[in-house]
Amino acid sequence: MTLTYHGPRHSTGGTTTEPTDTFLGRFVALVPCEKIVEVLELESQDPAFRGELRLTASLADADGGSEITILTRDLPTGIPSEYNLLGRKESLEKLAALLE
Repeated sequence: MTLTYHGPRHSTGGTTTEPTDTFLGRFVALVPCEKIVEVLELESQDPAFRGELRLTASLADADGGSEITILTRDLPTGIPSEYNLLGRKESLEKLAALLE
């Protein structure tokens, strides 16, 4: 998968090329209504941005819907944790908008 960034919000560019992040992904666990675990292999010429990271999404019932908690493990050293948090937040907001 390749993500392409547009506009000043992503002015720092991508990790694979200036405007892009490219990665391979695979699901390693799918537990219906409970958990999704995926491993992403990030592509970059810079070793600080390259490597495998693991995302675990845990699902729980909540008033009026579901609560999703995402845990990131093995984040490459070149990716600031605040960028990772922003990406997760934006992903969850987009998911909520699709489901509303």
